[in-house]
Amino acid sequence: MIVKDRDGQVLRDVEGVNFLDCLDLRRADFSGQMLEGVYLDDSDLREADFSGADMYWAIAFRANFEGAILRKARLAGASLREANLRDADLRGAYISYDNLGGSATLEGADLTGALLDGVDLAGCKYNDSTRFPEGFDPVAKGMTWVDPNQIYVRPGSFASAHLKPGYYVPDPDNPRSFIPVPDKNK
Repeated sequence: MIVKDRDGQVLRDVEGVNFLDCLDLRRADFSGQMLEGVYLDDSDLREADFSGADMYWAIAFRANFEGAILRKARLAGASLREANLRDADLRGAYISYDNLGGSATLEGADLTGALLDGVDLAGCKYNDSTRFPEGFDPVAKGMTWVDPNQIYVRPGSFASAHLKPGYYVPDPDNPRSFIPVPDKNK
């Protein structure tokens, strides 16, 4: 895959479209592209354009999206844990449930100054470390607060072969076991 910047200059010629982690992709143009399951962990994506991109189940742990354009991007089930989304344009983006009922996560992400008009965040997970634009109410947007002591087992994940999808805490009496936590949102 040849990755170009927004001016048409080649940034990278990468093997395997799904592995774009730890790369400098500032101002890259991914608009309208199919990036399902892409790995963007620790990548520098400042001012990159993801307008209309399909980023279903994208993994972007600690990715730097500062000033990026994600208008109408589809981030169903995406993991944006600890991502820098400061001043990003997320208007009309879908950052919500995937096809299996699991949701996207913004735990520890920084959305300070982000444009969030029309964004669908229903069920998207956040925690006490998530930073939002001034005046933003995550509960009013249907987001789900996550207790940092809980783990989440996603439907269809390897762990769901042994545990039903849902939230769990470690069992204090048996360190190799987990106790289900009732869903407070139901």
